[in-house]
Amino acid sequence: MSPKNTERLRGRVKRLEALLDGLLDYSRVRRSDVKITRVNSQQLCEEIGDYLAMPDGISLHLAEDLPTFSTASKALETVLRNLVGNAVKHHDRETGRIDVSAQDCGDTYQFTVRDDGPGIDTAHHERVFQLFQTLVPRNKMESSGLGLSIVKRLVIAAGGKIWIESIADQPGAAFHFTWNKTWFNA
Repeated sequence: MSPKNTERLRGRVKRLEALLDGLLDYSRVRRSDVKITRVNSQQLCEEIGDYLAMPDGISLHLAEDLPTFSTASKALETVLRNLVGNAVKHHDRETGRIDVSAQDCGDTYQFTVRDDGPGIDTAHHERVFQLFQTLVPRNKMESSGLGLSIVKRLVIAAGGKIWIESIADQPGAAFHFTWNKTWFNA
C-alpha cells in the first residue's frame, strides 16, 4: 500500500473512531444518571482552554462574572468545550479572539461564546445543529458532524435553548445558550 493510501486510511479510521465516540455521547445525553455538582464556570472555562491547548495567536478571554452554581457539570463542560473548540477549529486566521461571558436571567444563565472568525450564513444557523452536518467538507477538516448536535441536546436537556448570531462574509459568530439554574431532564 502506498504511503498516500496508508495516510488516507488512517484518516478514515480516525474519523470513524470520532464518529463512534460522538454517537455514544449523543446517545447518553438523555440518561437520568446525571451528577449534580457545584460548578465554578470561570474555572471550568480556564480548564477547557488548557485542555484545548489554545494555538499561539488565538486567545481565550473570560468574563470576570462567570457564575458558580449547582448543575450537571459534565454536561455544561461538554457544551462549553465543544463551542470553544469549534471557535478554535473553524477560525480562519492565525490570530483571533474567543470570548466567553454569561448573564443572570432569573431562572437561567445565558452563556455566550463569541469569536472573531468567519461568519456563518443565516441559512445554516439551524443546519449546524443537525446530526452529521458540517459546513466545511470533511476532506478539508476532520469532523464527525456530531458536536453541535450533542451541544443542542444537552442544552435542551438542561431546559435551555441555543441560537447563533452571525452573518456570512462578516467576521464573527456568537453562540448563545440558556442554562437552567436547576437541572432537569426535559
